[in-house]
Amino acid sequence: MRNYLFLLSLFFVQNIFGQNADFKKIKYNGLNFYSTKDEIVRKLGKPKKIFNPNYECGFLSGDEQTDEYFTLDYGKIKYTGNTKEKYLLEKITFENKKVVLFYGKNRLTSETTSTQLSKIFGKKFKENGSFLIPFINGDDGIIIELKNGKLMRMEYWSPC
Repeated sequence: MRNYLFLLSLFFVQNIFGQNADFKKIKYNGLNFYSTKDEIVRKLGKPKKIFNPNYECGFLSGDEQTDEYFTLDYGKIKYTGNTKEKYLLEKITFENKKVVLFYGKNRLTSETTSTQLSKIFGKKFKENGSFLIPFINGDDGIIIELKNGKLMRMEYWSPC
């Protein structure tokens, strides 16, 4: 509950002071942030596993959205969605330089620093922690996680 309140307060503070993210600029391995299952499988191959994430709430919750969602799990990369709405890049873990995500022309890897992220997103990032960046004209966004001043993870976020 404490984490939820923290993220909620972070969301409101960043809506006032931080730049919003544009999901249209996010690309992984030639895939858009929202892609079809066929596009994902064509680019990344067969997932290690496919499962229903069963989220209790949020935009990927089957109960709240009255639809079924599936996660295509590739290990460091996870896409979640369905055939009706497409699949979104839910999570990417930057364990090494080989994992590359593009935000517009900016190349994001495990070597991307908090200073570089500050220039890209127009807000101050601390060396360690999780930072919510809401999407333009949306109630959802991305959480960027840093450790020792370097990019570790990016994850999709939606309100509960």
